[in-house]
Amino acid sequence: MAILVAGAGAIGCLLGTTLTMAGHKVDYLEPAPFARDLTKTGITVQQDGDSKSIFPNRVFLSIEDIPQEPYDLLIIATKAYDVEDLLYQLNTFLPRITCIMTPQNGIGTEEFVAEKTGSRKILSASITIPVSVVSYGNIKIEKKGALCLASMTAFALDASWAKEFSRGGLSVSTFNDYRSMKWSKMLLNMLGNATSAILGMPPDLVYSRSPLVGIEREAVLEAVNIMKRREIKIIDLPGYPVKAMVRLFSLFPPWMLTFFMAEKMRQGRGGKPPSMLQDLNSHRQKSEVVHLNGKIAEEGEHNNIPAPTNRVLSDILDNIAKGKIPWERYRNKPGQLLEKWRQERRKVKAAAGR
Repeated sequence: MAILVAGAGAIGCLLGTTLTMAGHKVDYLEPAPFARDLTKTGITVQQDGDSKSIFPNRVFLSIEDIPQEPYDLLIIATKAYDVEDLLYQLNTFLPRITCIMTPQNGIGTEEFVAEKTGSRKILSASITIPVSVVSYGNIKIEKKGALCLASMTAFALDASWAKEFSRGGLSVSTFNDYRSMKWSKMLLNMLGNATSAILGMPPDLVYSRSPLVGIEREAVLEAVNIMKRREIKIIDLPGYPVKAMVRLFSLFPPWMLTFFMAEKMRQGRGGKPPSMLQDLNSHRQKSEVVHLNGKIAEEGEHNNIPAPTNRVLSDILDNIAKGKIPWERYRNKPGQLLEKWRQERRKVKAAAGR
């Protein structure tokens, strides 16, 4: 089968090299300068102390370079905030694609892609395998986790593609409800992400301070309340007991959560900064926060469930990324964030009491 991977970052290389190992022809669309040499040098994959180079079929530096050929699968391996621009550029190319795979963090990408492409043949994906970019074209894969797949509608693509990714060496799990899979993964992605980025602090330090854990706890519980209203089930994902984590946040106050979570946050990331902090440090003027905390706030508004914590986190971080708020206003200043959060919560309570 013919596959096109849009983006040769950590996720694109992980999924693309896996399908290459399964015997498929995998092309990449990657405009970054490093991509020029990938067909010669290959993509280096490090795992369990071993290293191997896996060579792409072809690498295209622009959409204009892609030949007029059909593809069985398009893997959109960009951040969620780049999906709209990619689809706009691929507009005339999309009719030649059978299925679109969406491994983005957050929620809403599947619905957006379906709306813009007119296609319901969308394979939703979540990845619980820790993978990082060592250098351009060089990725490192850790051992735990899996590729999680769920088709947006009832067409037999998740099972067939699951088989192909398994043949390439990935652990794969399939799910019946893509919403449960995506929302449950989002609960994991939220932890120590927006708060850490706003404050410029590592997640384990955030989780060592009870007042900041109070923000984290409220953000998670707001999302859980919306999931209950929308009848979206919380499910465990490979390597991550999401249901137990939610029970922990539901039952224990912030000061007790510090004992459970601070060390887990340090060990779980292995020193790697959270994605939203990486976005800020890269000066991209974009942030995944609008597709995680921001989407939760939107869903809360649509379902008449207040989500002031997620709204505050999304608005502050989005404005910092866009340069509308100086990062120095909040960086290493937990008191500033706590005061803003408390103000918004008081407004919600006052409005509810009218």
